[in-house]
Amino acid sequence: MGLIYYLKKKIAMRRLKKQYPDDEYNCGELQFIWGVTSWDNLLSTPASFYTMNDIEIYYNRYTEMYHLDIELAYRFPDDDAKIAYFAYLLDEFTQFIKQNDYPLYYIGELDWTFPNIKMESESIPGLYTNFKLLVEGYKIAYGGKRYE
Repeated sequence: MGLIYYLKKKIAMRRLKKQYPDDEYNCGELQFIWGVTSWDNLLSTPASFYTMNDIEIYYNRYTEMYHLDIELAYRFPDDDAKIAYFAYLLDEFTQFIKQNDYPLYYIGELDWTFPNIKMESESIPGLYTNFKLLVEGYKIAYGGKRYE
């Protein structure tokens, strides 16, 4: 990451600051898309960059990628409680996908040469597919029961 990269990024950031003010939905190159506030969030406002969220999607204008963040700071008594938490987040994400008419079934970006589940994608349906793979895989690997 040399000087040229640094200068290009600095110029791009100046352009973004002129276009998008920093507020609860915009922060430099990042744009907040969607989120579910945590049960222990102290603000009584809708999900944004300023709230504590269990799950959130934001868009990076510089890299043109969507990112998914999940709150993992909670302690759970057992794997079933973790699975229930992940299932709840997947249900919330599924509702968001349906409400915004995104496709539920997306064939896309899993790279079989180096298989891992990324929390970034070029599209929101790609994020959903990756997160669903993560949750369903966790259920199969660690769940004693089958959750539907």
